[in-house]
Amino acid sequence: MLRHQWARDRLCGGQLYFEAWFHLGAQARALADRFKGAMNDAFEQFVGGILHRTVDKSPHLRLIIDEPDMQTARKEQKGKTPSVCDWILFGEGHCVVIDATNHAVKADAAQGLAT
Repeated sequence: MLRHQWARDRLCGGQLYFEAWFHLGAQARALADRFKGAMNDAFEQFVGGILHRTVDKSPHLRLIIDEPDMQTARKEQKGKTPSVCDWILFGEGHCVVIDATNHAVKADAAQGLAT
């Protein structure tokens, strides 16, 4: 089983991403930055699709607001494109704020224990 997992990760996972990013950076920093940006955009699209399907199928979640909608609402107030989170999920008596990060998060931050 470990060999199958290694092969999957090697062909589709983080190892391939970092290897490609490193080799592109050796050729041209701008090329590596564009690759990283594209991968981050693809990651957000993937996560957004999952969240929208979750909200559509959940009897407890009522609404999802995407980053562009929040930026438009805030831009009207301040006149420039603000930095906002990626999604807000609204349910009955609660909301969940989500910001997708396509990088490793330190354990203390992931557990809400960081300073």
